[in-house]
Amino acid sequence: MLTFWSILNKDTEDARTKFDQLARNYEDKGVYFAAIYVHNAPKSDKDLPYAVLQDGSGELTARYNVKRVPRLFLINDGTIELVQNGFYPESTEQLKEELDRVLQEDNI
Repeated sequence: MLTFWSILNKDTEDARTKFDQLARNYEDKGVYFAAIYVHNAPKSDKDLPYAVLQDGSGELTARYNVKRVPRLFLINDGTIELVQNGFYPESTEQLKEELDRVLQEDNI
């Protein structure tokens, strides 16, 4: 699960709690999460269940064609399974369903 965020975006800040919960729920199931901040990444003193990266050059942002943030990608073995423009707390259920579907397909 890869998401692009910005410290200047209110929706990013609102989604962080739900993203944290989602990452914690799936960390023992072999799902990896990463948040890529466009430009600057926030300083954090808490133990996050995902990697926090900074794309200061904009290379990753351009490679994933991110025009607005937040933008989320569910990637499975190099294949993008889902692209979600916006990551909102209420969209967590859809993400859980997609994650469960991918995990189930991989275990067949």
